[in-house]
Amino acid sequence: MVEHYQNRWVRKALDSDGDGHLDGRRIFIYDGNQIVMDFRRANSQDMQIGHLRQRYLWGPAVDQVLAEEAVDGGTDDLVQWTLTDHLNTVRDIARFDPQTGATTVVNHLVYDAFGKVTAETNPAVDSLFLFTARPFDPDTQLQNNLNRWYDARVGRWLSEDPVGYDAGDINLYRYLHNNLLLLTDPLGLYSGITGPCEIKIWMGDTVLSKGSLLNFLNDNRDPGDHPLCPSKYLGVVGCGSYVPAAISADQQIPGYGGPPELLHASKFIEVANAALKAAEKFARQLCENRKKFCDDGTPERYECGAKNQRCDSVRITVTYDRYLSRLLNEGIAPDGTRIFGLPSPASRELLRRLNALMRRSKKINCLNE
Repeated sequence: MVEHYQNRWVRKALDSDGDGHLDGRRIFIYDGNQIVMDFRRANSQDMQIGHLRQRYLWGPAVDQVLAEEAVDGGTDDLVQWTLTDHLNTVRDIARFDPQTGATTVVNHLVYDAFGKVTAETNPAVDSLFLFTARPFDPDTQLQNNLNRWYDARVGRWLSEDPVGYDAGDINLYRYLHNNLLLLTDPLGLYSGITGPCEIKIWMGDTVLSKGSLLNFLNDNRDPGDHPLCPSKYLGVVGCGSYVPAAISADQQIPGYGGPPELLHASKFIEVANAALKAAEKFARQLCENRKKFCDDGTPERYECGAKNQRCDSVRITVTYDRYLSRLLNEGIAPDGTRIFGLPSPASRELLRRLNALMRRSKKINCLNE
């Protein structure tokens, strides 16, 4: 295996019997961090342009493999479409037949929890990209994730994390905090560097002060600092109802329509709307980060932190805990007392606005920005 200075796997030479004579060689050509061409030769002689055997088509997201084209000089090129899941793991391979114009699934793959192929309907139909669409070497049974090699047979990395404990795991060999159903690590450094992100604005009985949530969003505070976030690279920017957002809920919901209650409710709406604006501003920055850091091919972009978090999409939601839910829907405070009697028209309007606010959800697709 040969890797160049940015840790891309660029060459493979195979001597299966150890006699010093190569059985074959492969050279990979990249566009950014994605392999786009695969040259192969069955001996140790020099590689020529005519030895191009595969071309690969990629989508705009990281490791979004779409198709591979088998190049066999003089005959019609054979196109295989890779059908993937939410992690970009190849689940099915469909082949287009230029003679008949038909496309059929020619191989269905089944994986175990850590990405090892346990069954396939047609092993003769292979692909360079399998689990999470990272390059797989069938001779070593290892997967290349740029900065490290991953062994799905044992579910761990072969080497320690190059960024050490900054990745958020005390076990430097563990793969994705053992959370393989939700996360990927295309670089072998951090989990979930790109992908769908979520900003949650929580309101409820546990919230404390007005300014803290706005500071949390405006300062792009590292979500890894928050005790409810197991890692700062999980694609969740704000999480947990302990994120301070406003004055406690029972002091802000309109009760009998008196001036203090109406004032508190108006302040609650004001704070939540300000938080929404800050969240949208933060989301736009996350989209800009993806443009700046995901396509230039420089290693500096891998030094990920809260301000450099990058996302394919960002969903902003305003939600509330069970105490605030009871207040909004039943008029019952956290201590069990009923605070809604016969609300005035003004308090009914505030209650309507609060309910609408608590169901707010907006998705920003960074790929279309």
